[in-house]
Amino acid sequence: MTTSDRPRYRFFLAHHNHSECSSKCVSIGLGRLKFWVCARCLGVYSIMALVISLDMILKFNLSDTMRAVGFFLLGTAPWAHWALEHFRRRSVGPVFLKTISGAFLGFGLGLLLAGHFRNPWNHGFTFSILMLVIGSSAVVFLESFFRD
Repeated sequence: MTTSDRPRYRFFLAHHNHSECSSKCVSIGLGRLKFWVCARCLGVYSIMALVISLDMILKFNLSDTMRAVGFFLLGTAPWAHWALEHFRRRSVGPVFLKTISGAFLGFGLGLLLAGHFRNPWNHGFTFSILMLVIGSSAVVFLESFFRD
């Protein structure tokens, strides 16, 4: 295989180092080009867009509180998986698990954001986003604080 025959890898929604892509990303081929897509982001963004679209079309009858509860129930396990990977500084579990956990998070975020689009800055949305930011910031801070 000559240099011009080799597939070229591009990065699209792959915010990981190239060395981590095989354990955290999905390789999608388009002809001779291959793209790395973060497995968790693939699940989050695709399902979130689907849920928001369906919510806008079908007008799910969920209160803002129920949307926030759904976000917490669907998003806690994926967030914990992400936090575990941050603390261990290595990939935990197979790539498809990251996509599935991302899909659960995307479903919860989709419900939450669709509620926000209908009723901007409602209490459930504001509280949920605040908790997500505080929890994620704590993980990143503690991980850097306890770094070897």
